[in-house]
Formats: sequence, structure tokens, C-alpha cells
Amino acid sequence: FGVREFDMKRQSSGSAQRFAARASFIAWIGFVALAVTWGVQSYRNTVRSAEDRVFTSTHIVATHATWVYELGVQATRRIADAVREPHNPGYSGTVRDINDAVEGLPGAVKAYVVDADGHTLYSTDPQVMPIDITDRDYFIALKEGRAEYVSALLISRLNNDRIFVFSRRLERNGVFAGAVTVSLSGDIMKPIWESVDLGGSFSVSFIRSDGMLVARYPKPDRE
Repeated sequence: FGVREFDMKRQSSGSAQRFAARASFIAWIGFVALAVTWGVQSYRNTVRSAEDRVFTSTHIVATHATWVYELGVQATRRIADAVREPHNPGYSGTVRDINDAVEGLPGAVKAYVVDADGHTLYSTDPQVMPIDITDRDYFIALKEGRAEYVSALLISRLNNDRIFVFSRRLERNGVFAGAVTVSLSGDIMKPIWESVDLGGSFSVSFIRSDGMLVARYPKPDRE
């Protein structure tokens, strides 16, 4: 009887140990499953949050891009209307002031009016000096017939700043007579970059439909 009782206790103890082992294994599986579920959910929430931030940020940049484009188009149109005269004054060696035509526009804007040979007739830039723009795409495109144009990123020949340029064709009797150009510094992108604030290392850019970079902040080292 004593032997049988001992065997029964040993079997009971073994069963308890097996039960405890199974329970521990099931608990471990449950913990792993819970941890995996939490990790996946946390990952999805992080991705969703990042996607939301990126979507909001791209919307902000797109809104500002539209505003900047309208600014450039309206500015060149306004200046073209202001300088249009019955008779071409011609290049006299003196650059005339057109600040009244751009009153109310951001300080980063510099405007110029050039004749068909690229000579500057009017300007809002106090540092203006004789430079050759006849090889610039924003001048060539107008000379070849485009009504208006937005340049890719350029380095200013006046101060080496990173700029982009809006230009509008001027005609006289259907013949190319010159161009209105509005130059914007890449610094106009800084407030946009600050409003996006994605954290870490990031930049905001305007890209032309042909893939050319128009503006970026922080500014690129080269064109």
C-alpha cells in the first residue's frame, strides 16, 4: 500500500509539473503573441503618423509653391503693364527704377526689364550692374517664342545667391522686344521649411514638371 501511495504521489507530482510546464509555455506563447501584436500595432501607428505628417507637409509645400508661382506670374505681368510704352525708350546706359510697380511684393523679389539685346532698362535692384543674360534659359525661351517661363535653380551673377527666375516676353508689333524678369532668392523657402518642421535632416524643394530643381532649403551647394 505504501508503495502504491508513493507511486500515485509521484504521478501526481509529475502531472502537476507537466501542467505547470504547459501553462508556462502557453503563457510564454501568449506573451510573445501579445508583444508581437503590440509591436506590429505600434509600427503601424508610427508609419501612419509619419505618413500623415508627410502628407500634411507636402500639402503645405504645395500650397506655398502655388502661392510663389502666382506671385511670380502676377509680378511679371504687373511690371510688363507698367513699362509698356508707345515707343521703346531704348537703351540709354541708365537703368530706370520700377519699385512702384512691385510695391507690396516680398523683399526677396528683385525685378528687371531688359531689351531684346539683354540690356537692363529698369530694375528694383540697388546692386544692379551690367551683366549678360542672353545665354540664360529664361531669356532664350522668350526670344524663341515662349510667353512666360520659370527657370530652374540658378546662381546669380550679381551676388552668387541661389535664385530662380520668372520671366515674361515683351513684344512690339509682334516682334520680340525684351523681357521682364523677377528673381527670387532661395531664402524664400526658409519659412516653408520652418513651418513643415519634420525633425532631423530634411529639405523642402520645388521641382519643375520636367524634373529640374527650382528651389530648395537648405540651399544646395551647387546648381
